[in-house]
Amino acid sequence: MTPIAYLSKALTETQRNYEIYDKEMLAIMLALEEWRHYLIGAAEPFEIWTDHQNLQYFRQPQKVNRRQARWLTELQQYHFKLLHKPGSTHTKPDFLSRPPGLDKGENDNKNVTLLPEHHFRALYQQLHGAELFFGAFPEAIRKRLTYLHKDKYDRQALKGLDTHDKDWIDYGHGQITYKDRLYIPADSQLRTDIIREHHDTIAAGHPGRWKTQENITRDYWWPRMQGQIQKYIAGCDLCQRTKPHREKPRNPLHPHEVPSLPWEHISIDLITGLPESNGFNAILVIVDRFSKMILLVAVRDTLTSFQTAEIYRDHVWSKHGLPKKVISDRGPQFAAQFMKDLHKLIKVEMNLSTAFHPQTDGQTERINQEVEQYLRLFINHRQTDWNNWLSCAEFSYNDKVHSSTGFSPFFVNYG
Repeated sequence: MTPIAYLSKALTETQRNYEIYDKEMLAIMLALEEWRHYLIGAAEPFEIWTDHQNLQYFRQPQKVNRRQARWLTELQQYHFKLLHKPGSTHTKPDFLSRPPGLDKGENDNKNVTLLPEHHFRALYQQLHGAELFFGAFPEAIRKRLTYLHKDKYDRQALKGLDTHDKDWIDYGHGQITYKDRLYIPADSQLRTDIIREHHDTIAAGHPGRWKTQENITRDYWWPRMQGQIQKYIAGCDLCQRTKPHREKPRNPLHPHEVPSLPWEHISIDLITGLPESNGFNAILVIVDRFSKMILLVAVRDTLTSFQTAEIYRDHVWSKHGLPKKVISDRGPQFAAQFMKDLHKLIKVEMNLSTAFHPQTDGQTERINQEVEQYLRLFINHRQTDWNNWLSCAEFSYNDKVHSSTGFSPFFVNYG
């Protein structure tokens, strides 16, 4: 008889603890699994030779453990005969199963602990975890948390505690964790102190926004903490004076003075490039910066400074009096020497924008968009009757509540 294949496999630490008959049976099961493609569904029954005679009774009714029951189920797939071969004639397999250097299992289970140390450590942490966790925080913070009432808790914290969210754990005495981080209620001073502790101290070293945030979120958490951290660092005097600014220098912004009365400050601008409509091809837009009321006047783009002064007289001065300040771009109508002399004569301050900087008069530029949008909705397809819609556009805008004042321009002017 010539062998066609060999199988050698060392037992694992668990398998070494099997009883002798289970070890013998394990060898058979491993062989069946290895050569399953040869044996499963064989036309003729194949023979299994073993020197362990007790295995011949394996198929007979008896009380078996779960491992043996599983093996019995797997054996139902094979058609075989189990034959006993005395050990004295079983020399070849015995020799191959004992190669030099093989661990014979003589020191199995030596110095083995049924419950390793890490199991005891996990049990201790489970029993004393809260005490160990909160003991790492400063005593001053823990005391302040104790005196904070639930009305200081954020809505997100109250919802998490009421719904028993697994991310929220209440250990009592104001000590609450969110995702294993200590929750800080809505006490602005306490939150500021924590940020100061992680930014201003010698150990912290005044780090930037992201590093400060990372340091804090290792142990603490509260809603919208990123914005509060950013605001605190932006206002840190030492950081501003000692750290280099790597951005391109910017000119300081000088916002316009806020008027105290309607029509005290006005802004003016031209919408040009419009199709001809009753002899006009441009719109002069005048805006009161206090009430946001607008005046729309149809003009030509060849408007002169003298004609502009006449429009002031007929539409602004005759109804609202002289303004104290006029804001405009550097159009020739507004920057002409005549307008400068006129404003000087009637004691009106003239604010001309920087060249190519329409943001100076951004309010009127925004109104221009609103007017153009309104006209685009109602003018004819030839776009030649926009002049007839100016009064309607003016009324429509002045009759609506403005977001900056909370009232309509009509209400602010006339009550």
